[in-house]
Amino acid sequence: MGWLLRNGKISEREARQHPRRNLLQKALGGGNQFVAPQVGSVAYEPGDVFLLCTDGLVDGLYDGHLGEFLSSPEATLMAPNLAELLVEESLARNGRDNTTALVIRAF
Repeated sequence: MGWLLRNGKISEREARQHPRRNLLQKALGGGNQFVAPQVGSVAYEPGDVFLLCTDGLVDGLYDGHLGEFLSSPEATLMAPNLAELLVEESLARNGRDNTTALVIRAF
């Protein structure tokens, strides 16, 4: 399902309602002892922001909202509590799943 979204075959709205949206593609444990992780790198510049989060966060907040929020001037002012604010907002809008976020700003 993620492949369909990343390649423009379905929209974000369709992905959120896809019957296989919560299907795990890879797992460690439960009889699966070997995993071939996807490893890569990205270039970054000072000021870039990275968001690492569980699916619980994006269940409550659309990608566009996250991008706008993370790039807003207010986000810079709230930097120490930014991940916490994102989690609180997601829980307020959805609150159905475990939600974790980590925001990293490159200097």
